[in-house]
Amino acid sequence: MLTKIQVYGHDPIGVGVRGIPIGFSILAGACIVLVLLSVFKGHIKELLIVSSILMTAGCGSLAVADVNNLNTLWFLLVLAGLGVGGIVVPASIICKCASRSQACPPHMEGNMANRFCSGYHLP
Repeated sequence: MLTKIQVYGHDPIGVGVRGIPIGFSILAGACIVLVLLSVFKGHIKELLIVSSILMTAGCGSLAVADVNNLNTLWFLLVLAGLGVGGIVVPASIICKCASRSQACPPHMEGNMANRFCSGYHLP
């Protein structure tokens, strides 16, 4: 498994700055899908299918990663991030809106606020 520390060493600038594109692409994917959910009312399933196709294609294509072709991987990384952002945030918001208020405990709101504000994405 190729990690940023193995490639760039323990340089905080090299590791931190090169991690920014994945965060911004996840944020952009979430914003794009949330705007499209407002524009295309009733087409939630299609938007989530397109996002999961982007996520699968982007994450699967990262298997070609090598130390020698890092510059060519930025597009694939952004593609995967757009898909992940288009799935994680809208799916949790749709799940919260679809569930009853009694079935939605307060820790779910805290979990969603933590994910949205800090970019912490775990299932």
